[in-house]
Amino acid sequence: MINIELYINGALCDTGAAFGVRLNRQLLNPGELNTKDAQYSYSITLPPTANNHAIFNYANIEETKDKFNREYKAELIINSVRVFVGNFRLSEVSRTQYKGNLYIPAQKSIKDIFGEIKLNQNPEYRIVFKDFAEYVSYYNSRARSGPQMAIFPYTLYGLLPKVPLNLNGNAYSPRDIWDDSVRLSMQDLAPSINPLLMLKHIFNSQGYSLVGTAFDDERLTRLYMSYKNETDYVQPWNYGQQAYMSLRGYWSNVRGNYNIFERNGFRVDYDGLTYYNSDLLDATNTTISIDDIFDPGANILYKQVTDGNNRVWTQCQIRIPSSGFYKVRLKADLSIDSRENWRSGYDGMQFVGGDASDDPAANSFRKKRYEVKILRDHVTGDFGVSNGRINRVYYHDNLGQNDTWDEDNTPKYFPNPGYTASGKEREVMLVDPAENPNYVVGLAWGRRTGINNQNPLITNNERGDWGTVLAAKTGLSWDIKANPTTPAKIGIPSSGYMKWGKLGQFDDEDEDPNKNIDYSGGDWVNNMKLDDNGNVIEGEEGVTSIILKRFRLSANSQFQLTVPADAGYVGKIFLHSTELDSAPAVVYQFDENGIATFNSLNWSDWNPRSTYLTLYLAYDDGQVEGVNFDVSTSLVIDRIYDPEDIIDWEQTDKFKIDINNAPESYARRGWYKGAYVDNNWKADGEVNAIVWLQAGELLTVVSSSDEGRYKRNNSSGKYGWTKHEIDFEIDIVPFRIDEDWLTVNSAGNGTAVMDWNDPVNFDVDSINLVGFLPADVKTDDFIDNFCKAFNLRLSQIDAETFSLDVKQSKTAVSNLFINLDNLASVRDRSNQPLGLPSLYKLGFTVDVEEEGYVVSGDDGGGEFETGVTEEKVVEQKSNFSYNWFKQITKRQSNGDIILQLPVISKHEVWTAELSYPDAMAKRYTNQAARFWYYDGLLNDLGASFTFNSRDLSIAKVSNEIQGLSILNYKNQKLTILDNYFTLLINGSSHYTEVEGYLTPDQYEALNGSIMAMFNGDLYYVAELSGYDPSNRNKTKIKLIRKI
Repeated sequence: MINIELYINGALCDTGAAFGVRLNRQLLNPGELNTKDAQYSYSITLPPTANNHAIFNYANIEETKDKFNREYKAELIINSVRVFVGNFRLSEVSRTQYKGNLYIPAQKSIKDIFGEIKLNQNPEYRIVFKDFAEYVSYYNSRARSGPQMAIFPYTLYGLLPKVPLNLNGNAYSPRDIWDDSVRLSMQDLAPSINPLLMLKHIFNSQGYSLVGTAFDDERLTRLYMSYKNETDYVQPWNYGQQAYMSLRGYWSNVRGNYNIFERNGFRVDYDGLTYYNSDLLDATNTTISIDDIFDPGANILYKQVTDGNNRVWTQCQIRIPSSGFYKVRLKADLSIDSRENWRSGYDGMQFVGGDASDDPAANSFRKKRYEVKILRDHVTGDFGVSNGRINRVYYHDNLGQNDTWDEDNTPKYFPNPGYTASGKEREVMLVDPAENPNYVVGLAWGRRTGINNQNPLITNNERGDWGTVLAAKTGLSWDIKANPTTPAKIGIPSSGYMKWGKLGQFDDEDEDPNKNIDYSGGDWVNNMKLDDNGNVIEGEEGVTSIILKRFRLSANSQFQLTVPADAGYVGKIFLHSTELDSAPAVVYQFDENGIATFNSLNWSDWNPRSTYLTLYLAYDDGQVEGVNFDVSTSLVIDRIYDPEDIIDWEQTDKFKIDINNAPESYARRGWYKGAYVDNNWKADGEVNAIVWLQAGELLTVVSSSDEGRYKRNNSSGKYGWTKHEIDFEIDIVPFRIDEDWLTVNSAGNGTAVMDWNDPVNFDVDSINLVGFLPADVKTDDFIDNFCKAFNLRLSQIDAETFSLDVKQSKTAVSNLFINLDNLASVRDRSNQPLGLPSLYKLGFTVDVEEEGYVVSGDDGGGEFETGVTEEKVVEQKSNFSYNWFKQITKRQSNGDIILQLPVISKHEVWTAELSYPDAMAKRYTNQAARFWYYDGLLNDLGASFTFNSRDLSIAKVSNEIQGLSILNYKNQKLTILDNYFTLLINGSSHYTEVEGYLTPDQYEALNGSIMAMFNGDLYYVAELSGYDPSNRNKTKIKLIRKI
């Protein structure tokens, strides 16, 4: 007896004695090169019982809404065998029956799951990654024990990255030779990712499990995929560690006995003046030891090259690997030759000593200017050194102001000189793009006699000490014609510029002079008090206070300070003329109403840069004497409006930038290598700034100076490049990747306080492998194309699980079959054509200009003739490319090693049509991805490799696994065609159709994974039609004989 159970939404239906159901299942369609499991039924009817009324939500009642818009879960069990799980669709309701169909609902597609998500936008998959050479070697060696999420092979995405063998850069070793001139970068060893493991992660990240027979197939689990992205895509390495760079060096334009001259100097005439420039990282007189370079990510290309005159050039190329904010530090000690007056030269370039024959100080800081600066190339290769000049300019082109001093030429703005916390001189100037669009940071000392280009806020008596800290101005230029395409983003602590002009006229500062002054950014001191001079001393133990100390106020203005009058506060107000004065200029008291009104120091009387307010309050209630009071909530400082016709100096917020915890930036004369010396000839300085740097751009260090004089006359040869020497240090430290971290507007003014010690958000100790996946490929497209390439089936088996399976695997079906001889008659069989084409063509996407194809002519594709006379061709082309290899000779002291390296590059770069530098500049990471297998290490062949002087193990890859798989579509054993398209190779050209009665177990088993035995032959099962669980009707079975 047949026991039929139909469950709708989990409830057992009344089926009635006449109940019947016919099921259909289509498994194979050879003509379409795909397989599927599509199940559906004929119409079924159910009686209108009370139980069924309830199950169908009383759809028999006329007023019931949405009776045909409901989805019912269905399960059919025959003799305890579940033969169907899916849905039931109601199609008719009448007085005598419910009518509908069982069907398998369309599974949630991968498009539904992943939408428009690109591969590299999926949730992160991180692996521990610290030192580059160590961890590349670790993962490459670890792959010996089994598949890893990624390996790191070397792929020829272009020519081997080499440095020239000579100064002119026109001599390179042969293109197929790997010798000591090869310089590897991180980008040369991009990860090759395991597609199956990455797919499992991608599905898991969306809340789904991914299982299936593909994960049991070694030919698939050992696959890796080449890196593919546009050539300008920034590979997401752990730049928090790999982009840290440090460099120390020494340079002098004249060395030895005044006859070893710098060969890379530029004489520049501009606006009536003459300047000399030199790139210190591309020079003959620079000394940099390899021990003076710290560069874990190999971003600094250091080399020494001998030119035709036997001069050794030191060349250092600092490349920024990833865009972001970096903490940039430049420290320099500069010394001018002060011993002799002399003149010499070569090739027309004249050099002079520090003295002139008629003036011992002619070329000293008192009369000439000297600068050391870091410049950037904006990824153009040009730093502007050949036309550079002194950039510490107080007027045009640095500011839109002239040097005429009268009421009609106001306002004028100048940096506000001051001191660091440790007492070092500090004047911060921002360099406008109109002055130098390549500027990053720099240091400047000295003045030029005969021109009016100095800061009037620095008195003549002070000029012997002051230098200037410079940094590029954030944002736009005052000159619209000079606005850069990509404005600079730089943060450096700056107290703001002083303005000379009408008081109370705030011009572009957009301030109300009568509003309360925000002093929250002042200098606060805890657990301290003030002495009678307003100097901070230790307070009573256990007493907490906040004291306003040296808060800057504008000169020539009137202020009113107010505290609560009835709270018993007493205190003093101290005004100092500088930040460091020990004694106050004026002392004020609060009156009985808690008010103090006073004038800030006057410019003409005190000649200050500003007025500095120090305030001490005490709470005097007769109980505890001198308990300090927190001024942060009760003090009000008002500036009282002044007449507009007064022209004088006042502090502004122009270029004011606040960065807490920033290290000191200073520039001073008279200090050299930590010792106080003659301030006419020696100077030092250090600048610390946070700079947004673009991936791929280069940085260098440049010296600029005024022309020196040997004699006071106009005859030729009496002027030249003054001998001077520079010790320099550069640190470039990765900091932040969020562009909005910097709170400086396009006018160069700070809008909020920043913190130097904010956490680093570059990756430091790990990398996200998902970030290396293609950025231009949608996730669902990749999954479709991967399944298509290997003839895999992706299906959803439940609400939370997908299955990725190998279709019709030969190994899976060889010993499993269901015998149909007892169910169907040989005499009653019939044959029908499969509808096959005459030819199947399977292949890869191939760029015929690639080196591999041009040399081999092999596209990795294959053809299979079906023997059908119908002239129809079915072609399937994978979105992935065939993989080629190129022979490279690794030249070593112990003999040459032959390497077979995967090559993904155009043929043109391997010919002599392009010079080596031009060819090397071409990269082809955007070519179609391809697959390969891990095959040990290149080191196993006896080759040795280093990255940044550290031993490196590089993965070796291959197109085959011996005895298992060959990654092409040729009609040969073990190829993709042979392994995964077995129906084409091993199937008959026609269907064999038989009829018989199937048991529920047999119907369920014939799901495409088990073959059928009929008349002594094995058959693939293509389709089941009209299966009747009650065995009242026969099932039609379409078979394809396995040849």
